[in-house]
Amino acid sequence: LQTNKCLRMADVDVVFPNNKKTKVAVGSSLKDAAKKAGFSPNYGCEEGKCGSCELKVNGKQKIRPCIGKVPNLPSPIKLEE
Repeated sequence: LQTNKCLRMADVDVVFPNNKKTKVAVGSSLKDAAKKAGFSPNYGCEEGKCGSCELKVNGKQKIRPCIGKVPNLPSPIKLEE
């Protein structure tokens, strides 16, 4: 017998360049997470084309919060300008 369960992605701590930390679900909007943490990225086009809001994830890969999702990485995830 199978049950119908909603699977929810894990919550992770995301630390923004303003050193504010917020707990959000993996796969959720980075733009919403930034707002929740009181961080305002340097948005330009807000379509992911210009790169003005680009942040480093844990000092390595880059992500654009205007269109990006919270990555599935070990907590805490540190975002840097």
